[in-house]
Amino acid sequence: MTQPRNEISGPVSPIPRTSQRKRLERVDPRLPITELFSEHRARQLWESLPEDHRQDHVDSKNMPSDYRVAFRERTTGRQGGRWTTQAISLRGLPEPMTWELAWFIHREVTAGNVINPTRFNSVRYGLWQVTGYGSPAGRQARSVTALPVEEWAYELRRAQMKQGPGSVGAMVGNTMSSQLKRVQDRLAYAYHDGPWWQLNVWSPLLDDQIPLREHEPHRNSAANFSHLTTDWLREAVKWWLSAQLLGGQYVWSSVKSRVDHFKWFQWYLDQVGCAGPHLADSFVDLRPFTRGFVELLRAHRIQVGPNKGKPLGKNQVRQPLVTVETFYRWMFDNVAKTTTVLGEPGWQQLTPQHTTLFRPEDKPRLVNKLPDDMARDVQTRSPHW
Repeated sequence: MTQPRNEISGPVSPIPRTSQRKRLERVDPRLPITELFSEHRARQLWESLPEDHRQDHVDSKNMPSDYRVAFRERTTGRQGGRWTTQAISLRGLPEPMTWELAWFIHREVTAGNVINPTRFNSVRYGLWQVTGYGSPAGRQARSVTALPVEEWAYELRRAQMKQGPGSVGAMVGNTMSSQLKRVQDRLAYAYHDGPWWQLNVWSPLLDDQIPLREHEPHRNSAANFSHLTTDWLREAVKWWLSAQLLGGQYVWSSVKSRVDHFKWFQWYLDQVGCAGPHLADSFVDLRPFTRGFVELLRAHRIQVGPNKGKPLGKNQVRQPLVTVETFYRWMFDNVAKTTTVLGEPGWQQLTPQHTTLFRPEDKPRLVNKLPDDMARDVQTRSPHW
């Protein structure tokens, strides 16, 4: 078991809030896209659609009213015979692939997105080419998730070579790759078998199970837990935040800010190590450990932007401390259930001291708020209180 080291020596890696931080994908990288397909689940997706939306071809005669608003009109035909249409065809594809694409269209429309028939028909045409003229792997594909996007593109070029020049335009290949990535992203979450909160990337755009306010302004953003590289911390934070979302204590924008706070704590763990979820093996060692986190925040200097070289503001120091302390208080109060859900016995070593990890003087008072003793004095002297 790793013992905490209370001194930070050597260069400190500038992980939090720097221009070097890499923006991770919006889909959990642990989801093996080519292994997720289930024909039973694909049929469930199809059957979840309203009956009049279960179509392998949508045109002016059978288009649902909500699709008419979302589908762009496109001009087709040649000079002398041009017309506008909103039609999309899924015909000629393996049946599970048709189910998947019909479900994807419906989810896009429900999310308020616009459907471009030209681009979507290009996807359908590319898939039809691969499943009809590609390699054995391409011809056997029954799901959009059967191959990675790069392999779909390769299979399309292979089908083009097999049929000769002019069979597949360059636009079809480019459109197919970009659109398939979007389709696969949605299907990855739809096919995931397990609680939604166990994923390392939470994306309301792709996962309908995440609790949101009716008009959540940040629904387009994702929360990425992959920066929390300590397993017990990452899984516990996801469990805690999911409980707060489900219970209504937090809203989606609160989740994103709390994840950012824990990136600071992860940074500290990377530098000093710890004994596990209980942080230190004795009460005597716990206070120096938590004090070290406070000192790290106070010593940090902003590395990019107009405030480069300046220390963090009072609220920027206070907020991660409050978040970590609130988290440990909840974990202590729910230790039995947490141990069962997470399968991490280390949480059983929490003590009442873990509910107050930081002293009042560790947490700078909120800007524009009087200290408690001053507030009481003002109330005592003021006739309006």
